[in-house]
Amino acid sequence: LLKKVVRKTNFTWDDYLLNDGVLKTVNQLVPAIVAYFMGTFMIGEHDSLFHELLWRVLNIYLIAVILKFICAVIEAIDIISSNHESLKDRPLHGVYQMLKLIAICLGVIVILAEVIGKSPLTLITGIGAAATVLMLVFKDSIVGFVAGIQLSVNDMLRPGDWITMPKYGADG
Repeated sequence: LLKKVVRKTNFTWDDYLLNDGVLKTVNQLVPAIVAYFMGTFMIGEHDSLFHELLWRVLNIYLIAVILKFICAVIEAIDIISSNHESLKDRPLHGVYQMLKLIAICLGVIVILAEVIGKSPLTLITGIGAAATVLMLVFKDSIVGFVAGIQLSVNDMLRPGDWITMPKYGADG
């Protein structure tokens, strides 16, 4: 029913935003939310190991389905921007891939926190400390990556541009 309504509108962005991938994940999201709230009423706040395990499985399932929905929406936005006239020249596919990667990493952290029974902030703090060390090690690579992003965002280079560098001799 929703597909038929979306097809009849004059807008094209809603066709992409409510494509089959997004609607399938919405179809998976509804039972996950129902199971979560039914679990709240049926499981309640018992102290047995079975109830704790079942509650964690419900939480992990809901987190995974929400993560899948977020990735499907990001893919739909990627398709919308690649078909938009003013955004066709921009290399936004990498930005959307990075958003998906960040969402997946955060989702995995939340799922791991749920599995081990700790706060996600504890895991993020540990990962932040490790990232600090990695940033010191890979400083030059990160600077080059950021420079590439700035060149893309500011539209400073286009295909066919010539890049010249002065040639230095042995005396500098």
